[in-house]
Order: sequence, then C-alpha cells, then structure tokens
Amino acid sequence: LLVRLESAAACHIGGLPGVVDVVRREAHHFEGYKGLSWNTTEVPAKLVEQVEETRKTLVELMADLDDDLAESFLVDENVPADELERAIRRQTIARKFCPVLLGSAYKNKGVQPLLDAVCKYLPSPGDRTYSGYDQSRNAERVEITPDEKKPFLGMAFKSQDLPPNGTLTYMRVYQGSLKKGQSVVDTKTNKRQSLKKLLRLHSSETREVTSAGPGDIVACTGLDVFSGVTCTDGKINWTMSPLHIPAPVVSLSISPASREDSTKMAKALARFKREDPTFIVSTDPGTKETIVSGMGELHLFIYAERIRREYNANVTTGEPRVNFRETINERVPFDYTHKRQSGGRGQYG
Repeated sequence: LLVRLESAAACHIGGLPGVVDVVRREAHHFEGYKGLSWNTTEVPAKLVEQVEETRKTLVELMADLDDDLAESFLVDENVPADELERAIRRQTIARKFCPVLLGSAYKNKGVQPLLDAVCKYLPSPGDRTYSGYDQSRNAERVEITPDEKKPFLGMAFKSQDLPPNGTLTYMRVYQGSLKKGQSVVDTKTNKRQSLKKLLRLHSSETREVTSAGPGDIVACTGLDVFSGVTCTDGKINWTMSPLHIPAPVVSLSISPASREDSTKMAKALARFKREDPTFIVSTDPGTKETIVSGMGELHLFIYAERIRREYNANVTTGEPRVNFRETINERVPFDYTHKRQSGGRGQYG
C-alpha cells in the first residue's frame, strides 16, 4: 500500500457515496436501497489530479513487474486501461501483485466493482491445475484438467435444506460436465444416484440450469452424499483430496426443555451436523449430556438460536458438566471376615 486507502475514494462527512477506479479513471456512485443502484461518471474535478498521480504510481509499479507492460510504457506512459488490467491479472495470478479495492460492506457499497475485479484479475479454472488419485491404480496421482469433453469429476462440499427444493448438495465441477437428470457415483460408497435438478444460486434466488462445466458451482437435488465426497460419472474411479476440517475449539452442552423439544432438537442437530462438517454433536458417556462443538461461541450460539427460531424448540445451553469421580485419599482401618458358600469349596478370607 504505497498510498493511503482513502486517497482513492470519493468520501464526504456522513458516508461513502462512491469510489474511484484509478485503472479506468471512472467514479462509481452507489444509491438506492442497500446500494443496489449504481452509476458510473467521470472523476470529480477535485480528485482528477490525485487520481492521475495514483495511476502513474500504479503503472510504474506494474512496469517493474510485467515485461509486456514495460514495453508499452516505454512507448507511451498513458497505458490503456485494458492493457493495464491484463498486466494486473498476470501478476496477480503469479502472486507478485495484490489488487486492493475500497468499499463498505454496510449497505453493499463497492460490492459490484469487487465482483467485477474477481472476474478480471483472479485465475479461472483454466489457469490452474488440480491433481487427484486413481483408486483403480493403487491411488496413483493423476492430473485433473478443466475439459468438458473428459469424464465428469466433481466434489460435494456442502449440504443445505432449502424449501421448497428440499436438500441441496453444493457441487464444484472440476472436470467434464454435469447435466440435469445425469447419474453420478459417490466414490465413498460406490452408490449411483440420479440428479433431479441443477440450480444456480444468487443470494436467496435460485435459477434452474440444464448443465454445468469446469469451474461452475451448482446446487443439486436428489443426491444423498456427505460434504467432501468426490463424485464421478462412473467412467473413472478418481478421488480428490478430502476437505480439511479444522478441529473444534469450543464446546457447549445443549438440553431441551421437554420431550417434545427433545425430538425437535434431535432433528435440528442431525440437519446441522450434515450441513456443516465443523459442527460436531456428541454425547458425554458420563453425564449423558448432549455436547455441541464448533469453531467458536458465536458459531454455536447461532445454531442454538436457529433451533429456537426454525424448529420452535425451547433449548438451553451451558458449559459441559464435569463428571466427578472420587478415589481413596486416606487410610481407613477395618476388620472383616469374608465367608461365602458357592456349592464347592466356598470362599473364605
């Protein structure tokens, strides 16, 4: 960060009306409900000089990193925006440069330029290579290529109940294509299942699609698989490295207020455990308490609140009880004669 972050913003007291794109020399203004309405104008006159200085610094920095841009810069210091964006993309993928964008998560200000920057600067599936394991050849390492013509390979990374669509399985396609009505094989159980629907999700909106290719993330209905499972079309027996699930750091006890609440709580916990691999449910063998573990107190409190709100179940949370056990801690004199007749010689001591 060679300049202060606010130098690239059109700020005023009381809020953030917009941001300035120094690459394209444009000003973005956000208006309406939650900043969903935005328009692009010329840079305000009071910021023109500052934007030009910042852009010059950016171009000089990129010329030091990117040979193609350096040649253009030697011919003309006023490098076109498209050429500058291509240089930023190349160096971002090479991990030599990190784009910084200004915005505010509150009321979605700057979100649209951020999403555009993801498409412009971050690597596409074709810019990366992945590896898997061929289970038919003693887990021999194989290269996965983002080619639609090759056999399908994808990973289910999340499950979610979303009425009225039922249970959704989120799938990332790494190779081949996934089509509506296609059957896939769960490589963990070798069970073949058929897709009913393919959905593309945008926030709370869902849109049905007929196919998905490499790099696409879609939600599938009709599948019963766990998170982190590799799915194929059955033509190959390849698997990918499983998801890394961090160990839980906080545990709480959770208990229902009544038997009816117990049934609702059990249903909710089974659902949450299936949806979130970092959410662990267990029973303490000593105290018989139901223990939930996760990534933090907020993580667990959110699930407890969802049980109350979505399942109308009255539950309470607290710290797990310690199952105390006593042991002999001092000498005690005693005198006892043991006699027991068992039908044979008997017992005497």
